[in-house]
Amino acid sequence: GRFSDQKNFKLMVLAYDDYVKKQILNNVNVINLKIYGDGETKDYIISLISQLGLSKYVEVCKSCSDVVNTIAKSKALLLTSKYEGFCNVVAEAQLTGVPVISVDCDFGPKEILVNEHNYLKVSNNENVFFNNRGIIVKSYNKSDFTYALCLFDKLNFDKSIIFHESHSQFNKAKTLSKWKHLINKVV
Repeated sequence: GRFSDQKNFKLMVLAYDDYVKKQILNNVNVINLKIYGDGETKDYIISLISQLGLSKYVEVCKSCSDVVNTIAKSKALLLTSKYEGFCNVVAEAQLTGVPVISVDCDFGPKEILVNEHNYLKVSNNENVFFNNRGIIVKSYNKSDFTYALCLFDKLNFDKSIIFHESHSQFNKAKTLSKWKHLINKVV
């Protein structure tokens, strides 16, 4: 991602800090975090990671040219953006079978993760929803995002289901048909 206020990496790092503490307290393995990108808030985020004592668990990497293969090697994709357009990185994660943990920012993740066959289920937290493709957090609350990170460890996401459902959803013929229908409706 791009290190900017829009991407809201501060929320990600603060929630991840609470996640690490809970995992250690409960004697559960911690999933390491890698953040890729460059931008104006990168130094601040690196400093925050250091201040929180997370350097052992968080790696900040330069932007990578092979985004899809990098995502494909991940256990999950985290997204804390304040807003997005069509969220390419979420679609790329889904097309490689990687589950997504995301805030419900305008115009993005929920539209990709939820379709007519895959509704969201409510967790024990009223602001956190999930399905077999990922987890949506309905707030920008650190505690809710931390809850989602801990919930991820309890859910068993099947990469093959995510892969097949997303390929069906983003099927070229299906997408063209939807566009033709929309254009005919407008014209």
